Amino acid sequence: MCFKKVKTPEIKTIDKIKTSQISTADDLTLVTLGKFLINESPLIVDFSRLEREGANKALAFLSGVAYALSGEVLNLREEIFLFTTKNSYLDGTLSIYLKKVE
Repeated sequence: MCFKKVKTPEIKTIDKIKTSQISTADDLTLVTLGKFLINESPLIVDFSRLEREGANKALAFLSGVAYALSGEVLNLREEIFLFTTKNSYLDGTLSIYLKKVE
């Protein structure tokens, strides 16, 4: 019997982006968002529904997760941030997206 190796298509980074408009900075919400980032899904998070203290807590936590993964944090708009990992730019699709939103 001969088996043919089937190559599964790789999911592009742009298709893995998770977006969230958070209204609470509770630990469960932040850990859930952090897990998306740990699993190589870039995050776009809108903090506009949070009070300053909650936004600062969420921004600090998610920035720490991104930093631990050798990623970065970009301010896309007022109160909207993109969190990435070091692998987020490898296929080039995220860079193309960012050029379009500038």
